[in-house]
Amino acid sequence: MSVDPDYHPESLAGRTLPLPDGDTLKLGEEIQRYPGKRVLLRGRLVGCDVVAKFYIGRLRGAWEWYRGLRGTRALSAAGVPSPALRWSGYVAAAGAWLTAIDYIEPDRAWPPASDTEQAAAHDDLLIALAEHHAAGIIQNDLNWTNFIPRDGRLQSIDGDRVHRRRAPLGRALSLRNLRRLYAYKADFHLDDIRAGYHAYCAHRAWQPDAAELQRLLEQVFRERRQVGERFVRRSLAGWKHFERERIGSWHALRDRRRLGHHDLFAIAPAAGTRPSAEASEHHRKLERGTFRLRPFHRRWDARRAWQRALLCRRLRIPAERPAVLLEDKRVRSHVGGWLITCAHSADTLSTVLPGRTANQQEAIITAIGRLTGLLALAGLRFSPISATQFAVDTEADTVLLRTPEATRVTRRGDTGASGDLTALAALLAADTTIERNAIARALTRGMAAVVPAADEERSA
Repeated sequence: MSVDPDYHPESLAGRTLPLPDGDTLKLGEEIQRYPGKRVLLRGRLVGCDVVAKFYIGRLRGAWEWYRGLRGTRALSAAGVPSPALRWSGYVAAAGAWLTAIDYIEPDRAWPPASDTEQAAAHDDLLIALAEHHAAGIIQNDLNWTNFIPRDGRLQSIDGDRVHRRRAPLGRALSLRNLRRLYAYKADFHLDDIRAGYHAYCAHRAWQPDAAELQRLLEQVFRERRQVGERFVRRSLAGWKHFERERIGSWHALRDRRRLGHHDLFAIAPAAGTRPSAEASEHHRKLERGTFRLRPFHRRWDARRAWQRALLCRRLRIPAERPAVLLEDKRVRSHVGGWLITCAHSADTLSTVLPGRTANQQEAIITAIGRLTGLLALAGLRFSPISATQFAVDTEADTVLLRTPEATRVTRRGDTGASGDLTALAALLAADTTIERNAIARALTRGMAAVVPAADEERSA
């Protein structure tokens, strides 16, 4: 049967397709599209509401279709909550492979948006994972959109990245899948991961282990860093919500969520004009908020600052959110780039600490230790460390990483993270009324909240 030119995956919404076994699939609105790969639509087949997933191309889509079909059958055979398979095969009239499964309407807001919704969804997802692992199922794509809440349980609706083992998953393989969940879902903070580990162990009737939890945290944050580094590289190519633009001799990389196209032209003249040798950072106020403009003598330094700032945000390490990267491609330009970030009401430590009480100073120093611990957990450290790399958000009273570009990946043979704390304690002693040993203890206490080994390393 030849392909009808009127039927293409790009124009299937509202069509009626004859299937090879004589049934008819009536298609409704489009649900989701992966350009050149898959199209998902609502439909009606043999009196049932279905989701019709088309894999484009007879040869190109065959493996993707087979992999998804195999996963869908594995979910059904394992007995985990999942929609029933209604039809699968090649539809020549559409020039695509088709898998049709029951359509399930979520019975609550989905995907979760607020913190309350995400906390409830987190608990449900841990229960679903425990059920999957006990049934020998490994789901490698743990996106919220691959699950649908219905009748108090999460239905697994996507079989594309599903594998089935013949026996329940053991502890190592189960925790590897749990690690994948937290590595790719950066919305979960450190305390969420700890609580999730204990909840998962309770669902599997396992005894939690403190050393195992610490290994899980280190693996999650290192994998998050690797995922974040891939995300950052893609951002430079204008991927997803990042857009590359040209303003005169300046090449701009803009985060569309933070700054609009017209806002960029409003802010660019201050950054885009050739500054003098005394160019320094300054702030610009727009309707969307206040932005901090930082000059760099070399454009690759500006690019590095963008990459590190974006990576820290992905790792949930407090830092100003990058909005625009401006690079001057002219060889003779004095200032080769600007980094524009969403500014906080923040002051340097040397400004904030002298005016605070001893208890307030200790709280800030402990927060600095915690921030340093988060960096260490992700395999990052300062190079070199300086008190000017931190700032205090005076509105939220939190500590920020002011210069993320001053961090680097930990190398083999580096001294422990406590080496950074020792150097930092000496630097902070000049701006506080606390003695140096007390500063060192506060820093270690903050780091130990993230990296428990810090206490042992310090005492050793």
